[in-house]
Amino acid sequence: MMAKVRMYMLLNELQRAKRTDGRLSIAHNRTYLALLHKLQMERLVMAISVEDTSRIRATVALHALWFQPLAVPQRCPRYEVQWWASELLPMDTGYLVMFTKQGVMLHKEALEKRVGGEIVGVAY
Repeated sequence: MMAKVRMYMLLNELQRAKRTDGRLSIAHNRTYLALLHKLQMERLVMAISVEDTSRIRATVALHALWFQPLAVPQRCPRYEVQWWASELLPMDTGYLVMFTKQGVMLHKEALEKRVGGEIVGVAY
């Protein structure tokens, strides 16, 4: 449960960084770092640096339009991932942020690994 709360905080911080100067500084956390690396692979986050053991700094890409946590996490079995993506994403552009038993991942990775979980946010 605590990891979900932290993920909401991270998505809110990403949205705030996008609205301001694009710079993000957050507390060091494995879950945050895992999601930021996945978003960096999709080019939604430009740069990530861990300055010391307590802070992570990231630069949010300018073409990343929106980071939004869902008000209520949606349970999503593995066979409904594609349906939720079509419901929540406009024209299939963007990514669903999911908690699974294998960790935090984007919906495209969940489709490849054939796992389900909880959708906690949207990034596009």
